[in-house]
Amino acid sequence: MVEIALEPEVEAWLAELPLGQYHRVMAKVDRHLVERRGQPDGHHIKSLREGVSELRVPLEERSWRITFWRPGGRMIILLTVFAKTRNGPQHDDVERAVKAKNACQLGHDMTTTHVFDRRS
Repeated sequence: MVEIALEPEVEAWLAELPLGQYHRVMAKVDRHLVERRGQPDGHHIKSLREGVSELRVPLEERSWRITFWRPGGRMIILLTVFAKTRNGPQHDDVERAVKAKNACQLGHDMTTTHVFDRRS
C-alpha cells in the first residue's frame, strides 16, 4: 500500500475545490499514484527533474499539475499544484516544486503525522 502525504499548498488547494472536483482529483491520485505508484506513462504522469514528477489533472476548463516526489518505500509526497498554461514549459513552477522537494527532504522524517480528511 502506498501512503500519500500532502504539503500545505496541496492540502489548501484540495480544501478549496468544489466537492465534485475534489473527488475527481482524488480518483486520479488513487488510480495513478496509489495503484500505479506514480510511474511515468507519457499521458497522466510525467517526470520533471531531480526526482520530481507531475500528475496531470483536467478540471472543467483548466488543466492542473500536482507535483510529487517518491522518496522511497511506500511514500509519495504531493508537493505543489499549478494550472497549466499554453505558454510551453513552466520553469518557475517546476523550480518551485524542486525547492519544495528539497525542503521536504531536509525537514521531514518521512513518517506520516497528519491525515487530511475532507468530509464535505
